[in-house]
Amino acid sequence: TRKLRLKRTSVDRKLTALRRLHKFLVVEGLTAQDPTANLQSPRPARPLPKVLSVDQCLALLAAPDRETPDGLRDAAMLTFLYATGLRASELVSLQMHSVDFDRGTVRVRGKGDKDRVVPVARPALRLVTQYVEEARGQLIKDPGEQGLFVTRLGRCMTRMRFHQILKSYLPKAGVP
Repeated sequence: TRKLRLKRTSVDRKLTALRRLHKFLVVEGLTAQDPTANLQSPRPARPLPKVLSVDQCLALLAAPDRETPDGLRDAAMLTFLYATGLRASELVSLQMHSVDFDRGTVRVRGKGDKDRVVPVARPALRLVTQYVEEARGQLIKDPGEQGLFVTRLGRCMTRMRFHQILKSYLPKAGVP
């Protein structure tokens, strides 16, 4: 006998076909019970995320031109993300009052609207402080804007815009 090595998706597809066949047979009265009723589908495999090497991370953090307001903002965002482990959506939703520069923490509203306090490495805090003091004022249009990281249009950064920015630095950092 030959053993078949099928992927989970293939097994699930075949099992679905068998279930539908037996359901049809029961509905048509051709069989009294469905032998597939208690079968469970295999759990789909979740691939592990791809991670960057230390050298790739360092190259990515060094990629923005810190002499421009946009570049300083981008460097602050990337460094802050690296230093805190926040999700991109959490990073872009940070408000000015979220960061406690004296204590070296940031208050984050995460999944399920739960707040948590995350420690921030001093180099990341210094870079965010430099961004706020030197570049944020040049980017915002409305002095009442409370978003920490803002776009060129002066509005709060969006997750999609952050991903575009991140992707633009990958080739500069030599990251595929």
